[in-house]
Amino acid sequence: MRRLACLAGVLVLAGCTTQVNINGQRPVAPSIKAQILKGAKDVLYDPHSVRDAEISGFIPRTPGSEDGFVCVKANAKNLYGAYTGRQGTLVFVNGGKVTNATASHPMCSNRNIRYHPFPELEAL
Repeated sequence: MRRLACLAGVLVLAGCTTQVNINGQRPVAPSIKAQILKGAKDVLYDPHSVRDAEISGFIPRTPGSEDGFVCVKANAKNLYGAYTGRQGTLVFVNGGKVTNATASHPMCSNRNIRYHPFPELEAL
């Protein structure tokens, strides 16, 4: 019985190690930035209204991987012409290609994520 309890404890701890390593952030590749900019033009109601834009470093799924995510924070106008406030969007990257994005993702509010100005997004 004791062995079973120890095994269960090890399995629980092993599950904890699959969390994203935010400390492994590295600069975002120019090709990924270009894909984000292209996607913003297609998704935002008023891409020319973007202000206060920031981008995080690339956070790989595993060390050295080309799979991971980037967070982008920005303020832009909505369908009614009002600014929505800065919102974080999680941009998924697989094999160096942007595959998906999730607006208002809580991961982008993690205080350990380092952000840098993203003037290219403000200049759409």
